[in-house]
Amino acid sequence: MRTILLLLAFACANCSAQISAKRYTGPDGIEVIVNRDAPMPESVPAPQGRAPKKDPIQTASLALDPKLRISPAEQDRRDRDRLGILQQELEAESAKLAAAMARAQPTSAKLSAAESQRLTEELYDHQKNIQALNAELRRTRAAQ
Repeated sequence: MRTILLLLAFACANCSAQISAKRYTGPDGIEVIVNRDAPMPESVPAPQGRAPKKDPIQTASLALDPKLRISPAEQDRRDRDRLGILQQELEAESAKLAAAMARAQPTSAKLSAAESQRLTEELYDHQKNIQALNAELRRTRAAQ
């Protein structure tokens, strides 16, 4: 029992020791902390304090900037383009599914197990893509 208490006291004494670390702000503005063994990058100077925070008022004023707004006519044009692009993608994916199904039809040449597995996965992927495109088309049409 006494040995356990001594070990706990020794462990607690070592836990209170501070770890030496260096702080610096990386080129992307993120504060980095490195321990004493890691080399500090030469290109990044150590800051005096914490990295500057973005001003919430300035950020909010940028969001209200009229140059960053989209007119309703421009948004309608983008929505029409979106529908057209989704339709083209759906047609292309349907053609790929049809081609994969034609390859999956029993023919005189038997497919190996690996080829059969790959073809099954390809058919599944095309079906999932078609479902996702149809769902996105429904959402886009409902939003109009």
